Amino acid sequence: MHGPADEIHDEKSLRTMLNLSDHDTCADYYGHYKNCTWAVIECKSRHLRNAITQLEETVRKLRTSGKPVNRVIVIADTFGRERGLVRRNKILYLKRGNNTKPLMIDGIMVEGWQAEEIRRGTTLYDH
Repeated sequence: MHGPADEIHDEKSLRTMLNLSDHDTCADYYGHYKNCTWAVIECKSRHLRNAITQLEETVRKLRTSGKPVNRVIVIADTFGRERGLVRRNKILYLKRGNNTKPLMIDGIMVEGWQAEEIRRGTTLYDH
């Protein structure tokens, strides 16, 4: 992505856009960037499996309603606590025994960013 988002929908706005109740699963943000990239973003400090579920559901609902999604991103404090998930080069992978494969949501590799990387100035659009 190049530059900051030029359109961002927080969870409340996203729920309104998708006609979701407070009980429906929903990601934290849906943003558009000037290079025509749409990203779904979930911020978590723990329980990455919940974040993945929220991203899966939000991507599915956005695409069902005709909205584009080009990137799927989890921002977390750490990625080391979750069994079966590893992060390499800001991409999340599923690990089963000696096998690893990229974590995909609806054909899109899930990116994993640490909150500290963003605070230090590494931006989502540098990737």
